[in-house]
Amino acid sequence: MNDFPRTAAMQLQDVKTPKEFYIKERNQFYADWMIAFWREFFQNSVDAGAKNIAISITTEKTRGSFNLDADGDTNVTRIVFDDDGIGMDASTLSDVYFAIGKSTKDGGTDSVGGFGRARLMTCFSQKRYSIMTKDSFVMGDGPQYVLYDLDEADRQLSEAIGNLRAAGGSSVAIDGLVMDRNQVVQAIAAGGRTGCRVEVDVEHVRKHAWSDMPDEQTMARRLKDYLSESQVPAVVTINGQTPEEYYGSDKKIQARRGPAKRTLSATLEDGSVVEFATVHTSESDAAAHKGKMIVRVDGASMFTDSISSTNKQVIVEIAREYSRQALNSNRDGLKDQFKEVVGEFLQELSTDNVSALAEKESKNSYRIEGQKGALKSTRPNPSTIAREAKLDDSDLAALHEITARQATKPSGRQTVTISSLKAAGLSHDVLQSFLVEFRYGDGFAAGLLWGKVDWEVEQQFQQLKTKLSEGDWGKEVDIFSEHASPLVQEWILSRLGEKIRAEKARIAEEMHDAKLKDEHDVYMHVISTNEKTKAAVARHHPKKWDAATGKGRLIKAQLAAWTAACAEAVENLRDARPSLEDFEWTTGFVVALPEDTYEGDGTRQRVIAGLHKKDGEEHVYLFNPFDEAGNLAYKLTSPADRQKILTIAMHEVAHTVSGSHNETYALTLTDLVERMDFAQAMRRMRAQERAVAAAYDKGRARVQALDDEDGPRPADVLQRMASGNEYGGSRDWKDDGTYDVDCDALADNVRTMTAEEAAPADEDEVDYEYAAQSRPGY
Repeated sequence: MNDFPRTAAMQLQDVKTPKEFYIKERNQFYADWMIAFWREFFQNSVDAGAKNIAISITTEKTRGSFNLDADGDTNVTRIVFDDDGIGMDASTLSDVYFAIGKSTKDGGTDSVGGFGRARLMTCFSQKRYSIMTKDSFVMGDGPQYVLYDLDEADRQLSEAIGNLRAAGGSSVAIDGLVMDRNQVVQAIAAGGRTGCRVEVDVEHVRKHAWSDMPDEQTMARRLKDYLSESQVPAVVTINGQTPEEYYGSDKKIQARRGPAKRTLSATLEDGSVVEFATVHTSESDAAAHKGKMIVRVDGASMFTDSISSTNKQVIVEIAREYSRQALNSNRDGLKDQFKEVVGEFLQELSTDNVSALAEKESKNSYRIEGQKGALKSTRPNPSTIAREAKLDDSDLAALHEITARQATKPSGRQTVTISSLKAAGLSHDVLQSFLVEFRYGDGFAAGLLWGKVDWEVEQQFQQLKTKLSEGDWGKEVDIFSEHASPLVQEWILSRLGEKIRAEKARIAEEMHDAKLKDEHDVYMHVISTNEKTKAAVARHHPKKWDAATGKGRLIKAQLAAWTAACAEAVENLRDARPSLEDFEWTTGFVVALPEDTYEGDGTRQRVIAGLHKKDGEEHVYLFNPFDEAGNLAYKLTSPADRQKILTIAMHEVAHTVSGSHNETYALTLTDLVERMDFAQAMRRMRAQERAVAAAYDKGRARVQALDDEDGPRPADVLQRMASGNEYGGSRDWKDDGTYDVDCDALADNVRTMTAEEAAPADEDEVDYEYAAQSRPGY
């Protein structure tokens, strides 16, 4: 084996990259390189803090590169992009701009770029380019370039002009160099070039169709497309005109984002959760991109995508500090974890464009802490019951009774169905969990395997245990249905159901601590207000509630009814989803004005009646107590309004399982409606309302007749005028001819009256007969 000297000199060479490589990368790497061309220039200017951007688009004759003569008599599209940003110094140009993959934006959080690919498409793949910035001038063609300071550029350009004239070069090439030198001379006189001026000659080569030809018209059209998707934070001119003047448009060429409707959060590689984007939507006539999602950074469009909501324009504004983490390397798509979040949002938007856009984290979202904190949803755990419940005398007595009855009138084995489980107060999940425990000899039923019952009965339970042990996992209920004897089936279903009911009763007793003696945490979430609803929020704010002064009784009673409705729905959810983990929850208010909502067959005004939010691991159920006039939207004396509150509660509690209106949500809501005992829920709501009234016990007055004259008393007239005869149970008649008036309940029934209705009635219009008949003894 030969020994080569370790000190042998080697001549190192760089990999040569032909211009064709950059052209191929441009054409294949970008879905539409012409619109990406504008995106990259604008984003670089925005990153550089430019306040003014001047663009020139013209058709010119090809002029040749460097000091060379023109290489033909063809046309090019000459584009000049000139901004007043911070520009680049000579070291940045040589060490970064012309080092593929390098970027001045690496590691920073104050810029969008950082991938180092844009220059391949904007300059290196084009016919010719030049850059003038600060004290530097660059001329380039593909991978070849020259970089001079301004004084040296002036000398080199002057020499090139002289040489071309002496050699009889074309006027196009000479004029081009003269224009370059004039720019350099002006920059020297100004002490350097402010910002960055890039001049690019784009060759007229089409990719597939004639529409792909990057001529002046096509590049101008792509620029208009880009501007119409963006809201660039700089003054833009095109050939000395505003974009609107240049394109002859009577409308502003931009996509205004409007207020944020929602925030989007993603989990980063380090496990942290960040809000990386805000969502803005528009359905107005000015929205030019309905049926499209525009993803932007600092108002500059990155890419667009079609969405199913054809009546809505959606703008997703990515926060600058997360843009490099969220965008792929060519900035026309999102990385996986961010793409998944946006995809989930669009899926939700396609099925529910009300709550999908309302579930944003409002700046006016806050919690008013109560002494009781959050409420707890605790379920009877079937696994725990199966494992820890003991075989007791009642279980044995029930077994004896069933054995005796079946001995005289045997019943056949029954197939275990959803209906039969519901009849026993059970579910498939509960029975499955119990049978898994019994399979291993655990739980109260296992006590029957050890000589506590007759041998024949014991063998029936042992046979089931054997079948379970031999059977497939997850098929325990099917095995039970097929192989358990009628005695075993009846006893297990009845005793398991009884123990579940006993555990529910124990939990209910444990949590029955006069829920309204003090208040739980109350959540406020303000999405949108007008002057009247803003005043209503201030007037009814929980911090103003005071039983001593009577303030807040009506709104507190509404919250109590809402909380009771949610509690009923949560308990039904635990029955429908017994495997759901325990969770904390609280209630509160959402305030929002009606919005136009597209509902398949048309657009309608809808108000957000309720909202489900996640606050950490806690579920928050909110309802909107106000109408747009600032009045209380529900009257608790109205059964119809209590029914509405209960319906909204079921809707929001169903979101505990699924945040979107998908099939899982629909099935959950169906289960809640199916299990809801509406009469019981109404009683529970009324009980909580009365608890509030008892806690206040104010605002009551005794009305007593002072004479026996016919017709209503003055107090009757005042009540009638205040309530429009809608007394709603506010009067409690006594045997002595007097009655108590609950003034708060009377106020609860006050309706908004017109000026004519509110005006004092003529004496002959007063309904004396009605008023007199409403008094006992008439």
